[in-house]
Amino acid sequence: MRTLSNLFIILPVLILFGACQQEVDLVLPDQNHDDSTYLSRVYALDTTKPAGSDTIFVSSYTYDQQKRLSQIVLRDRLGGTVWPDEIYTMHYSGNDTLPFRYDVISGNSHASSFYSYSGNFVATDSTSGFNGINNYKQVTQFSSLRPGWYLLKSVRETDLNPGVFETVDSTIFSRTYTSGNIISTVDSVWSSGLLDYVESSQYQYDQNKGPLRRFQLFFNGYYESAVPTISFPSLNNITSESNFNSISGSLILSASHTIATSGYPAVSRINGMIEFNKYIYEYINL
Repeated sequence: MRTLSNLFIILPVLILFGACQQEVDLVLPDQNHDDSTYLSRVYALDTTKPAGSDTIFVSSYTYDQQKRLSQIVLRDRLGGTVWPDEIYTMHYSGNDTLPFRYDVISGNSHASSFYSYSGNFVATDSTSGFNGINNYKQVTQFSSLRPGWYLLKSVRETDLNPGVFETVDSTIFSRTYTSGNIISTVDSVWSSGLLDYVESSQYQYDQNKGPLRRFQLFFNGYYESAVPTISFPSLNNITSESNFNSISGSLILSASHTIATSGYPAVSRINGMIEFNKYIYEYINL
């Protein structure tokens, strides 16, 4: 479920995006860089825990000489335990602003995706990796069903059944954007051919700069960013979410943000969840 509680939660596996049957009609937000402020670190906290064990994880961001996001390091600190870093690296060709390759290393697991684009959105990918047990290849096909509605269908091959791609997920979805922010979503999710759940969400935003506004939306609508922090970057800060899931029911969340003199949030507090209820942001000037 994609909720405010999932802000900066890493994708558990590298999501693969595949061949686009026709060009998507979603629109990228205006990402004009009107200042030199870039996100450098995020601390996710569970404030119900005692000091010293309240940090759930820390995400660090680095950029190349052209101010493009080049690497993310996620340090999991849940329960005070130090886990191996998860490292995400983006590779660019020449002066391109979108990566042609995306690597992830987590312990003894690793994966690489190679991308091509249609406009500013991913059109095809080719991904292979090792999940700690088996080598795998995964492909997700993206296609338009009707105006405003799309299909993602993921297939995967592993060493256990080489040469045979099995369906692992399919989702029919709709997304609505306004002024660079996603304001509503609908998902019908199938797992291995069976309907898993249906979920819908509505979002509201403030007028301040969002910490992830620099991160491009270059995926076609479902998982809108390869950046392993939130499911979708936005130009502004989410202030509320109303969510309904056919399994877990309804959930209403709200967020308040302490805005720094830079215009970006210094602290965010989430009401309605226990875990991930506070975020502290650090920035650099480039």
